[in-house]
Amino acid sequence: MTGPLPLPEFYSDLLHARRSLQQWEFDRRVDYFYLRPRPYRPGGEIADENILQSPDDLTDPIWDVNSLDVALVDDNPIGEIEEYFSLIEKAEEDDHYIQQQVDDTPANRLFEFSATIYGAGRDFALLLVDPDSLFVGARFNSTNGSLIRQVVNGPDWFAQEQAIVALGDGWSRYTIRAYNMNPQAFILFKIVLIDADENSFYEGDGTSGIYIKDILAKIGEEYVEE
Repeated sequence: MTGPLPLPEFYSDLLHARRSLQQWEFDRRVDYFYLRPRPYRPGGEIADENILQSPDDLTDPIWDVNSLDVALVDDNPIGEIEEYFSLIEKAEEDDHYIQQQVDDTPANRLFEFSATIYGAGRDFALLLVDPDSLFVGARFNSTNGSLIRQVVNGPDWFAQEQAIVALGDGWSRYTIRAYNMNPQAFILFKIVLIDADENSFYEGDGTSGIYIKDILAKIGEEYVEE
């Protein structure tokens, strides 16, 4: 027999996964992630203050909106919720998201990001993104109010937890918590729509999206080593 022996299937799969990670590209597809354990414990409580500006007005220019039509809905209640915003994807091939930048975040802090959401034909992800486009977060199924997967990319990010609280009538409260070990020039608090294949870059249909209200971002006290 000449030539190298074929790798066992298990090692071949590992090599394939490693090469896939090396080819990962944040700006166009969100396909591969690695999970990191949290080596720290909280040194304090999460503050009550919402660090986002205009969290109750998603049409405010402080929000960076890409390939979405954003509108206040106050004449079509869903269950007991009478007022909310619609985020409907535009009929174009692009990333479909809304985000806000929070500047000068300190080191060794726990961040919490949450929103009340009703599915309107699209799943979504809640993400915290640093200046290097590295991120942490989770993808959620907005139809049945469930977690699809946790996502983490970057040596400074450590996912802590994800939570979903069903509120009735199709509404759920979605929350992510994550720790960042270094000070950052800014962090983007981002809500991005994803298609059935979990892609963030796709051809929008002009009608699908989510309904959303009560967006909240908090920061905790400093973490300390165990």
